[in-house]
Amino acid sequence: MSHDPPHLFTQTYQLSSELLAKEQRVVDGHAAAMLQRPAFQARTGLVSLACKRGFGLGLRWSMWLVMLSPLLCVAQAIEQRGYPVVAFVGVVCLFFGMLNLYLLASAVHWLRTRHAQPGPPFDRLPRELSAPRPVRIEGVARALDGGSPAILFADLWDDEEKKRVAFGDDFFVEVEGDEPLVVRIETSVPLFGRVERLATPSLPTAVRRLLGVGGDDEGFRGVAIRPGDRVVVHSIREPSRIGPLESFELGRRRRSARREQSSAYRDGSSGKLLEQDPAMSLAIEVR
Repeated sequence: MSHDPPHLFTQTYQLSSELLAKEQRVVDGHAAAMLQRPAFQARTGLVSLACKRGFGLGLRWSMWLVMLSPLLCVAQAIEQRGYPVVAFVGVVCLFFGMLNLYLLASAVHWLRTRHAQPGPPFDRLPRELSAPRPVRIEGVARALDGGSPAILFADLWDDEEKKRVAFGDDFFVEVEGDEPLVVRIETSVPLFGRVERLATPSLPTAVRRLLGVGGDDEGFRGVAIRPGDRVVVHSIREPSRIGPLESFELGRRRRSARREQSSAYRDGSSGKLLEQDPAMSLAIEVR
């Protein structure tokens, strides 16, 4: 593959108060504004993070109990018994106990993650897309305009340089018993599922140049969508309408979702559209 892909995204990382990813973007062959967002991290410190969040929640509730504890002094004045005093002491001990546990868990988590490393997003669905009712559309990936590229979209990870490169083009998904779904890409789409090693000679020239490799390198780990692959598109947004499918405007180009030698979509028919924009509302699972 020698031609440059229409979409090309490169993420590099910096550690400040959190691990951030800076993404340089080329969309429809033109440079787009750089984005900055929290990075996918290698799986480390997950237990300490869960403990920190749990103790933080307990600290919050115990703080509310402390704020209400003066009512126990009123009860003591009325009842003239020792139960309100015991309850007051218990609330205060609970608060300071939770405070100590939260500070301890925070210190352990900081020690575990102070040298946080970015990691590839290949093994899990992004947290914001694991909502109780996410949009989930399954079908077969196809190239727009009746083309047959070797790769529709790919997400690569450079273990040595800790760099993420995603590239490809918009595509559509044939959905059995439903309208086709057009996937528009304006920033890197998290792909997860079938991890493979993509050979360096199969990568576009622009991608090899970004990774600083030649044709003899062993390749890179990643996930790729090829024509005919079965995919599941996850989104937190409902798809919008697009059409007619034989000719529609998508970004800077006019495209079509009609396959050659196929009459599956009639002239004038419309379809659905999901966009991966800077809000990061989309992820794709490759089966």
